[in-house]
Amino acid sequence: MEAWRMKDALGPVRAQRGCDLGSRLRALEGAPYPAYRDLRGRYGLEPGGLEILHVQPDPFAPPSRLRVRVPLEATGLVSVGYCSERTLATEDFLARAIERWLHAHRDVGAVVRIDPSVQQILRRTAVRLRPTEVELLLSADLPARGRRIEGRRAAIALAEGLPRMVRETILRGSWDAAALARHCACVEDHAALTGILGERGWVAFIADGTRLARRSGEDDTPLAEGNVPFVAPPELAAEVVLPNAGRIRGTAVPAGITLLCGGGFHGKSTLLRALAVAVYPHIPGDGRERIATEPTAMAIRAEDGRAITHVDLGVFIGALPNGKDVNAFGTNNASGSTSQAASILEALAVGCRCLLIDEDTSATNFLLRDPWVARLLRPEQEPIIPLLSRVREIHEHFGASVILVVGGSGEAFRVADRVIVMDSYRPQDASARVEEIRAAMGPGIVPPPASWATHSRDLPLRMLAARGPRVRALGAKRLLVGRSEIDLSASGALVHPSQARALATILTDSLERRLERACLPEIALDAAARLEAEGPGVFSPAPRGDLAEVRVQEIAMLFDRLRWPSERAEDSGTQGESRESDGLGVAGEHGTGTGFSG
Repeated sequence: MEAWRMKDALGPVRAQRGCDLGSRLRALEGAPYPAYRDLRGRYGLEPGGLEILHVQPDPFAPPSRLRVRVPLEATGLVSVGYCSERTLATEDFLARAIERWLHAHRDVGAVVRIDPSVQQILRRTAVRLRPTEVELLLSADLPARGRRIEGRRAAIALAEGLPRMVRETILRGSWDAAALARHCACVEDHAALTGILGERGWVAFIADGTRLARRSGEDDTPLAEGNVPFVAPPELAAEVVLPNAGRIRGTAVPAGITLLCGGGFHGKSTLLRALAVAVYPHIPGDGRERIATEPTAMAIRAEDGRAITHVDLGVFIGALPNGKDVNAFGTNNASGSTSQAASILEALAVGCRCLLIDEDTSATNFLLRDPWVARLLRPEQEPIIPLLSRVREIHEHFGASVILVVGGSGEAFRVADRVIVMDSYRPQDASARVEEIRAAMGPGIVPPPASWATHSRDLPLRMLAARGPRVRALGAKRLLVGRSEIDLSASGALVHPSQARALATILTDSLERRLERACLPEIALDAAARLEAEGPGVFSPAPRGDLAEVRVQEIAMLFDRLRWPSERAEDSGTQGESRESDGLGVAGEHGTGTGFSG
């Protein structure tokens, strides 16, 4: 059944009213591929309509973009406001239903695509529940044989398949009301649990029965067999009442310094990774539906080779052997220690109130210094002040908690408020035992108190804007800015490629506006506020269905890791980047840039 008919025209299209899409597509059979471009326009559907927004110029170009609008009254759904949990859940539920339908109907799914889903429920542009309609933003690889149009196949997918997809996934009676209710319950309970964290002074809650283990590092779905349910130790057990799940018991992690200890393969790093993504709700059946983490939580790790711009590292790095200071540190090739120190300070500058740190991914010389090394080196021989010597100050000055995975050194015992030992994925409170151990430990390193401050930093955005580099996402955690790759894999909260694409639109918008400079953290805070108010597509010049929400923390991460061209490259008019290590320092536009190689 060919339900789509031409409604009106867009741009240069001069189509007659009543001309049906199926006939037009079949008439293009065997024509050169550029003939597809005449399809741009709006086509009617009872109820609703299809809009072909963009037509790819050739079969190997990025896909064409489609928009489908369906009147809300025809769906039986209710719009309760953009920022509501129920709207978020409904949009995500419909996107997954469409994705399953396209997978099951390959005659349509081989041509039409919707942004794929992940285990987390994110606000995305693929489906929007508006006050009077449901809007779908889809993509289509318009079919061809070589560079000749396959019009009949396109007609089956677009003229026949899309109306059927709408009827079987969105219209009243086509969707599972009970399944939608479960989806909404997950989002609403997660929001309620996040609110409880703030009320009770917790930074995390893990409900009893939670199943943490995943299939693999490449597969985020729950492990099918041997996935041990989480059960709270009595000392940390608490009960909460959620709007849908009711009263549940679980492990409450209070604010402060918490250590996760245990032998290898016992689940401590798995728990930390689960906490990093628990800033978002999870789908029913994921096993992690009832975990919530402080919403500003950030994973911090060593990032050898990252760029650092204008960061005052003085609280972590003292006098350098060459006599230079580190009050405006800059490098395009940071060491593990300097990169991790900068990441902590940058996170605190955008309001992070929970740092998630794993010993395995930290620079050892930045994390701690044991008493034996301290005996060997004179104080002036080691400029790095270890994180464990500053972690208490971080908590007291910024109100930021730290959850730290340790397994190779007990130096962290000196500063811990509580210690959780993971034993075969089962948590045990070992705080009392650690108190006894701590009593037997000798004195640790106590550096002089630091002068903590966070301040705005001006980044030389004009240096990039002058060249107008193309910005594009490479998966979920990497972006290409011109020829420079920006690695955001340190973030535990980037779970979807559409989040990286959203970050690309934010940076592109800043460059296209020819901003003189990027002022952090203000530029990140402003961008996050617009995303919250208007949705992930707010920075895209054209409607796109492949964008997803990002937090202010990830926006700041992107700007913090930009590589600025050297003055020499700017003078020559070529795109370049400084490759000096932080052992040599970087002078130029981005600051005095004294360096240090950890």
